[in-house]
Amino acid sequence: MKARVEYEKLMDSKVYTKACIRLKFPNENILQANFALMETIGDIYDFLKTHILLNPNEEFYLFTSPPLKKYLDPKAKVFNENLHPYTLMHVGYSNLGKPFCLNNSLFYYFKFFVRQKQIRDNRIH
Repeated sequence: MKARVEYEKLMDSKVYTKACIRLKFPNENILQANFALMETIGDIYDFLKTHILLNPNEEFYLFTSPPLKKYLDPKAKVFNENLHPYTLMHVGYSNLGKPFCLNNSLFYYFKFFVRQKQIRDNRIH
């Protein structure tokens, strides 16, 4: 009987194929990216190091709050960490002595794109 209830619960649950993760940086910029559920936390770190950070050797960590939970295990799956369907993750910076350096041209491009879309939609005059 218990197995049947679990089966029915599983059949009624929604099936997600990706996780939409918003990454909030210390300078208040937010970047949204989609990750497959079987990708790892290490893949998110690699994405940030290769595409977003100017210095890929900078030490940083990912966390959610409340409650505060740091994601330090690079082998943990996005699905197993319940980061689906939508999650706001914060990017914490270990070295507070120097500024956190992002590839700002990427953010300027996105801001320009959003502004152009708002102009087309008559949201900005």
